[in-house]
Amino acid sequence: MGSLGLRYIDIEGLNSSSPSLVVRSNPYRDLKTAGSNRRIPIYALLQPDELALFIRYTQSTVGLNPRSFIFTLSSEKTPIDDHVPLQLLRRILQDIPKKPGNKPEQTFHAFRHTAVTNLSLVLCGDTELVKALTDYNEEDIKRIKYGVLGEHLNAQDRWYALSGIMGHLSPQRSFEYYNHIAVLMATYALSGANIKLPVVAINNVTGINRKRLKENDAIIDHNDVSLTSVRKLLFRSLSQRKYEAPRLCIKNTTLLVDSQSRTETLFMRYGMNSIWFLLQQNALGIALNQAAIMVNIDLHDADIIINRARKVANVTSSHDNPRFIGTNGLPKSIQYKSDYRLLSSLQSSAQKLRDNSLDDWQWFIALCQEHLSYSKAFVPFSIKEKKALRRFIKIAKQLLPAKNWLVAHPAASQVHLNLADMKGLRSISKDSMGTFNIGIALIDNRSSVNDKWQFSPLLRFFVYMVLITDEELVILDNAS
Repeated sequence: MGSLGLRYIDIEGLNSSSPSLVVRSNPYRDLKTAGSNRRIPIYALLQPDELALFIRYTQSTVGLNPRSFIFTLSSEKTPIDDHVPLQLLRRILQDIPKKPGNKPEQTFHAFRHTAVTNLSLVLCGDTELVKALTDYNEEDIKRIKYGVLGEHLNAQDRWYALSGIMGHLSPQRSFEYYNHIAVLMATYALSGANIKLPVVAINNVTGINRKRLKENDAIIDHNDVSLTSVRKLLFRSLSQRKYEAPRLCIKNTTLLVDSQSRTETLFMRYGMNSIWFLLQQNALGIALNQAAIMVNIDLHDADIIINRARKVANVTSSHDNPRFIGTNGLPKSIQYKSDYRLLSSLQSSAQKLRDNSLDDWQWFIALCQEHLSYSKAFVPFSIKEKKALRRFIKIAKQLLPAKNWLVAHPAASQVHLNLADMKGLRSISKDSMGTFNIGIALIDNRSSVNDKWQFSPLLRFFVYMVLITDEELVILDNAS
């Protein structure tokens, strides 16, 4: 019910025909993370008659105080309570005929799932499928796409645009929990795809040779066969084939248990969103077995993750402040969309580094675990620790490109920088500094600062996540 906390000042273009909503925290409505701050182009998402109604209502009720709440009683200065719209919804639903015994609990959150599903279809699905499953016409589809995506309608960041509107950490959460027609969209796309296979491959798999393909009007182009053209032939071939009854022959039942299944690494087995949700449910006091089922994580694995998370929560800085978690017991999360985009690349590179150089991987994470700054996510090195700094930078470049790392160092007039490995890294220098501080770079858009770059919280978040999932990493015992 986040819309109940909206104020007139949260409407961009209040007096225009193309208003947008800015969703942000206020005293009456908190957001889950800073990443939930977002702009919603309602001029594109609402139907023309809905938009006209919204504009008439807001422009006629704005009054003299733009900080007043949009949805409030005329005699009050606070938003209406959450239960009021829900009661109205239930009253409306009472007039809809229901099947005997079918009394589902209706909530406004269900509309959020519908919105994600429909927007997924509009932004990434086929136009004909959109018109068949929604009441959108081609003009609606075009308006929504331009409003959400801008000029580049077919770019690869469409899922990021959708997750941004919904305030999700990443597209994975929108796709995994809210998009209820993903399989249908994929199936529909495949049905219209012109997939081709070499004639040799068709023959090896089905036993159908070139002569028989031509006899059945197969479309063959440069020895590649269009599967659509041989669909009927393949169906007949499969339906008419005779199969021998399978023979059950088990000589040793112990072979049914994969000896590698329990030794397979937990690292990267589950998505970040699933692990994050598990941590959230655990913090809320939800039983572990129930939380594990909700995110489809094996109970044994969930137990390992939570136990390691408890140990990481006890890792402290030199001032006894928790190095990785906030006051809510959860990891200090990332807040910027640019960090979410880097997180995917970071995970992929981490897997490669761990597979190819386990010593470097464990050294890098151990150093971060022990020395990450409490206030800002950087690792400090003294001027005498240049050898360790060189190794750290070399490994860092394997995880992310050099341009994504930031080094804050003493001014050149104080110390001679002879580090070729620093080439390509973002850098800032200050006379007062006595250490080299390195972390992931993030653009600093604050107008009151002189430095263009700041340290991103992504490094701390990433190190926390790998510490609780990589069982081969040693967690410090109440480090200081």
